[in-house]
Amino acid sequence: MRKRGTEKPAAMISWGEEQAAEPCYRRCYETGWDNLPETEQKFFFIGYGSTLRNNLKYDEAIAVFPEDPALQMFLALAHYSNQENKEAAEILFRTCLSTTEEKLGGFEKPLRWYVENLHDYPKRGAAKT
Repeated sequence: MRKRGTEKPAAMISWGEEQAAEPCYRRCYETGWDNLPETEQKFFFIGYGSTLRNNLKYDEAIAVFPEDPALQMFLALAHYSNQENKEAAEILFRTCLSTTEEKLGGFEKPLRWYVENLHDYPKRGAAKT
């Protein structure tokens, strides 16, 4: 059950009324989202960030997501919607590496290197042999 002001905007979203939900989320964000119970904070950021993204306010959506593996997936969606595909891919890759490392069969080290060098390697336009 949603607490302290997030019930109304969550219901609005489920009715397809993201425009109406945005001011409710913004008010909660500005007056102290950190006063929400810890169990509700992820739901708040998913709702608020997704509402901003759905309202085509990509930069604002990108700015509100804190560091958290689940929330990083939503952050990647906001970057992708803002046509920032490299940033979206990098976030997704980093999130996957941080949450599934034990299931990567020993390929963690090379995958981590590729993610860290995503923007520089391979060089675009390099000669193919």
